[in-house]
Amino acid sequence: MTSNRSLMPTAFYDAVVIYNTQPVTRPVAKKRRREQRYIFYMPQPPLLFENHTKYNMETILPKYYNWTMSYRADSDISLPRAQVVPGPGPRGWLAPADPPPSPDVVESLPPVPPQSGVSENPVRVAFFNEFCHLEPTTRAFVAVLKRFLRVDEMGRCKDLTWPRAADPPRALARDYDFYLILADEGCRDYEVEKLYDYLPLDIVSVVSGSGNYIAVLPPHSFVNAREFRSVSDLAVYLLFLAQHPKEYAKFSWWKSHYKLVRSPPANLCRLCEKLQQPQPPKAYVSVWKYWHGQYMCRFDDGEVFA
Repeated sequence: MTSNRSLMPTAFYDAVVIYNTQPVTRPVAKKRRREQRYIFYMPQPPLLFENHTKYNMETILPKYYNWTMSYRADSDISLPRAQVVPGPGPRGWLAPADPPPSPDVVESLPPVPPQSGVSENPVRVAFFNEFCHLEPTTRAFVAVLKRFLRVDEMGRCKDLTWPRAADPPRALARDYDFYLILADEGCRDYEVEKLYDYLPLDIVSVVSGSGNYIAVLPPHSFVNAREFRSVSDLAVYLLFLAQHPKEYAKFSWWKSHYKLVRSPPANLCRLCEKLQQPQPPKAYVSVWKYWHGQYMCRFDDGEVFA
């Protein structure tokens, strides 16, 4: 495997991986063998690349790609951002020894009055906004949560900056109870990279997005905002956890049974294995439909903001 295109003619390779950060508007090589696999590689969601159009992904080069390689579960070669190992086999995740309360616990908890001053509430929530722009639903989520809990929003366009430390996530975990991980792109199967930075630390992550977190992470290792009917219900639950250390600590139960491995090296091994196995002929008539079809990115439906 090499990225040196001058090492030998492109037609000599069994596969050519094409990273589609920029639209491909012409063939990468003049000659191509029939058995050669051209692979559409995209580890980021479609919404980050507005320069991709149906014209340059479908009309110019129809049936150009044989396989896909991306974060999506239905890709020919799926690229998980991380793995929690060792797994318990086909029976599924090992369950917590002490079952945690479900999000329905909010039914028996007193409501949290909107705060009049952040200093009155000891619960601290961190949210890092890498980009100055937020989608309306994400912006509404943060704004409503700020009515009930202290949420420190950090980033280039915010008053607070990212902790200046050798290990910013670990520094942040010392000062905050929860970390918001909001998938602003709203793309199915897209798991936010930052989740894996905080999962091993002593801070509880609150996720909201279309990532299939349940399939790839141990149960009760994070708080899923989509399980709550409203932001106020979520705030009640977070306050409950902060006020009950034993319940908060249950989110770390899995660390005695599993460990997190970032960027599994087996990703590229899967490509090599697939090339060694007999494969039926395949070509995507329209990679545009694949990338923007049934798994098309969509924004939150707003239920969590009720």
